[in-house]
Amino acid sequence: MPILAAILGAVVTGLLYWLIWGKGLEYIDHAWRDSSNRRQDAKRRAAAMENRQLAAVRSITDARDAASTLMVLVAQQRGVLTPEQLCAIQREMTDVLKLAPKELAQSLTFARFAADQVATETDACDVLAVLLRSKLNNSEKEELTGMLTRVASVHGGPTDQQEQLISYNARRLTAQP
Repeated sequence: MPILAAILGAVVTGLLYWLIWGKGLEYIDHAWRDSSNRRQDAKRRAAAMENRQLAAVRSITDARDAASTLMVLVAQQRGVLTPEQLCAIQREMTDVLKLAPKELAQSLTFARFAADQVATETDACDVLAVLLRSKLNNSEKEELTGMLTRVASVHGGPTDQQEQLISYNARRLTAQP
């Protein structure tokens, strides 16, 4: 037992000498700060990634572009956009949104780009709902929901994911800011 106490005493004494005269406290302080900095960097990196993913959606200022982006997001719930889905989106853009052929191509290209950038569709709906609430009246909001439903109806009716996104968007449009 005395040998064990001597060994333990030597280890504790060595540890104390290292902490006091061997710059052990500086090492511990550096490791503590480095760990804290890594956590803060990870938080900043995650926030920057979220901002980058939503930048295209946040840059939308026209309600027609917002509606186009929502239609693409709803159609993408089934997977890769099919020619039939693109035709349905283009039909809605010309019939309801009254986009000219030149505007149609530009708006659809941007809508597809913006939809591809977002991490989650609900984040995009949240951002676009702020714009659409301020620009659309109640009948136009209902028409937008109808447009989304018609786009989702391609290929045998909307899927559960599409219905959830459409209802989420409708709730966000009617919610008070």
